Amino acid sequence: MWVIGTMMGPFNHFWYKMLDFYLPGTTFSTITKKILSDQIVAAPFFASFFLIGMGSLEGETIETSIADLKTKFWAIYLADWTVWPPAQAVNFYFVPSHLRVIYVNTITLGWDTYLSYVKHRDANGKKAALLEKKDVILQPNVELNGNIKKAQ
Repeated sequence: MWVIGTMMGPFNHFWYKMLDFYLPGTTFSTITKKILSDQIVAAPFFASFFLIGMGSLEGETIETSIADLKTKFWAIYLADWTVWPPAQAVNFYFVPSHLRVIYVNTITLGWDTYLSYVKHRDANGKKAALLEKKDVILQPNVELNGNIKKAQ
C-alpha cells in the first residue's frame, strides 16, 4: 500500500496543479467541472493503477491483475462517486491549492481501506481465504486444544 501510495502522490500533485491552471476559481460551475474531470479522468486511472499495481506487488501476473480489474472496477468506481465528489467539493472550494494533496491524503486513509477490502475479496463478495483448502486438515472430533470431543 505504501509503494502504491508513494507512486500516486506525484500524480495527485500535478493533477491538481493542472486542474487549477485550466479551471481557475471557485465558482459553482468551475468546481463542478473540476469534480467531473476528477471523476472521469483521475478516478478510473487511480482505480486501475491500484488494482494492477497491488496485483503486481503481490506477485500476480499482469493477466490476473487485468482480470481482477475487470471484475472489481465497477464496485470501486461506483463507490468512488459516493465518496469523492463531496470530498472534492470541499477540497476545491475551501482548501488552498498548496494543501490539496494533504487534504486528499487524509481522506485516502479510509478510502484505501475500502480499496484493500475490494481487492482481497473473492468474486462472490466474500473475504478471500488466507489458506487454501488443502492447507486445512479437518478433524471433526478434535477441539482446538487437541482434546477429543465426546459424542453428543
